[in-house]
Amino acid sequence: MKVVMLASAVILLGVVGVIVFFHGRTNDGPAHVCGLSIVQRSPVAIALLGSPIVQRGATMGHEQWLTGGLLHRPRHDENDTFWVAGPKGSATVRAFTERSPYKSNLTVMLLSDANQSSSILYDGPINCPEWHGDTTR
Repeated sequence: MKVVMLASAVILLGVVGVIVFFHGRTNDGPAHVCGLSIVQRSPVAIALLGSPIVQRGATMGHEQWLTGGLLHRPRHDENDTFWVAGPKGSATVRAFTERSPYKSNLTVMLLSDANQSSSILYDGPINCPEWHGDTTR
């Protein structure tokens, strides 16, 4: 009986560790770090939500490493969704990145929870001092 309880505890601890690891990885990528920073500075977001703008809840997303091949270049894509709120309301943020040795791109969209409108706040190269452009992450 003690062996079963110990094995169950070890498995549970392992599952919790994996969840914490991947949650931390999602929150330190450029899609999340730069996306949140852009939203917090955006005049469109500030007009809609007020200031200060803060994240609410978890970041949902995924990363994909494409190794390339004969005709394709290797790249790393991220797709994150998270929720933000300010004194005047809340919104959903969708942030997408594509990184390769040849280029980088970040797109940040704000989707209003109140009126279902959407705005592209940024679409261009990843140029974000909050993330420092560290491609080793």
